[in-house]
Amino acid sequence: MSIAPVISVLMPTYNTPVYMLQEAVESILNQSFSNFEFIIIDDGTTNESKSYLDSISDERVSLIRNSENIGISKSLNIGLKEARGKYIARMDADDISLPDRFAKQLQFMEDNPDVFLCGSNYRDFGERNKVVHYGIKDMDTYRIRLLFINPGPPHSTFFIRRKMLLDFNFKYDESLNSSEDYYFLYEIAQVGSISVLGDVLLLHRVSKNQSMQKHNDYLHRCNRIIRKRLLLQLLDYVEEEELNIHCQCSDWNDEVCINNDILSFYKKLIIENRKKRVFNQKKFKKMIYWTIADVVDRSCRQETLKSHKIYLYFRYLPFASAVRYLLHRARKKI
Repeated sequence: MSIAPVISVLMPTYNTPVYMLQEAVESILNQSFSNFEFIIIDDGTTNESKSYLDSISDERVSLIRNSENIGISKSLNIGLKEARGKYIARMDADDISLPDRFAKQLQFMEDNPDVFLCGSNYRDFGERNKVVHYGIKDMDTYRIRLLFINPGPPHSTFFIRRKMLLDFNFKYDESLNSSEDYYFLYEIAQVGSISVLGDVLLLHRVSKNQSMQKHNDYLHRCNRIIRKRLLLQLLDYVEEEELNIHCQCSDWNDEVCINNDILSFYKKLIIENRKKRVFNQKKFKKMIYWTIADVVDRSCRQETLKSHKIYLYFRYLPFASAVRYLLHRARKKI
């Protein structure tokens, strides 16, 4: 048996345009750290990229072909079973890893043996060009943020300690073919530490896609499923209207308007957390109040009377939280 590589790279692909796929593959093969296996899972590709995959001759590449399109989560679990490395790195078939990505993530993980998963910041390119920053203040706050959003790091930057995956028998939830990384991060966060390197180690492609609306609809449905599961940490049963409130407030929906139902729901969560002690209560209340403040802020965008805007903050927030948020908004405008 050959000596196991240090890193196993997992990259599912399905009908990715060949020029994008080639850039992604070359960005992995040209990494400054070269002791890795590159597991590409072809999830039923039917376009010209199928021939390109056949043409790759690098001995580090292992091509797995699904007989039909089964989705990203099942494909990733196939890759996890095949992986032999000490670490598992994720890659998307239309992104570009910068040359020192693996070297920097490997060094960080070797220096921090308590970290389960690390990611990095990235730069958008294509239709949008900007650096996207992620940060984890502490794991208590991170676990609370998961209740509302996927706090990252981005899936294509994941660098995971494989032994811990095996120890906890973690794999991707195959009922989710969108936001699969969101629930995966939730499970990891319950047992281990997650970090984000400040370096930009990935270029994330942003492109127009005719099927984007369909994808976004499915993404929202998966996020809804995940948030319901996470709310059940606090609630014995989640009413549909409660889930609607939580998803509208968490998805930055500009049409949401602050009301007593929103306030009552989040007060209920605070009370239940005090009883069950799922999260640090002080940090949990702070997150709840900032969520309510953001909803108030969105509700005020069409409001022309400044005094009424200020009234709404103090109507729906504790005095200290209202003052804190208003000062924060004022500093942002300076």
